[in-house]
Amino acid sequence: MVTMKRRDVSGRVGARGAKHLRAQLEIMGLIIIVLIVATSLMLYMVYKINNPERSPKAAFVNKELASNFLITVTKVNVLECPHHTVTDLVTDCANSIQKRIYCGGESSCVVANRTLFAMLAPTMEELGKNFSFSIENTDISYTGACDNKEKVQATQVLPLAIGFGHVSMVLDVCDVY
Repeated sequence: MVTMKRRDVSGRVGARGAKHLRAQLEIMGLIIIVLIVATSLMLYMVYKINNPERSPKAAFVNKELASNFLITVTKVNVLECPHHTVTDLVTDCANSIQKRIYCGGESSCVVANRTLFAMLAPTMEELGKNFSFSIENTDISYTGACDNKEKVQATQVLPLAIGFGHVSMVLDVCDVY
């Protein structure tokens, strides 16, 4: 007579099977942990690549560039008006009562606009910087690519005639990414 082993139909696993099941669960747990760590590392790397760190030195350099540019540009004599500086043209342009300076038949606003852009655009392009520039109470402004980036701002205040206040030149500088 052949004896057959009885099978346990209750679904219980023997002692040896329980060890295998626990080992499989531990391996699955380790795989899940490795996947979570790998995904976190990938997300961190993507963030770091898309958002490079700005060093304090870079912010300082941009701030000094903007400030020094505005200080220097106000003292420049204009080619079309050798006896007038950019400051003279800008203050005359901001004077809403009467424009007194004309250079080669053009108003101070037109000449100041052309002169400032001729100095600003090539300088910033050569240095690899984006910029935005404006002068209050005038139509002189250049809206650049600094809108959504970290930018530093410098302001140069120029006095108008006595009793008329002042005009501000504002230059925003940011790095090209």
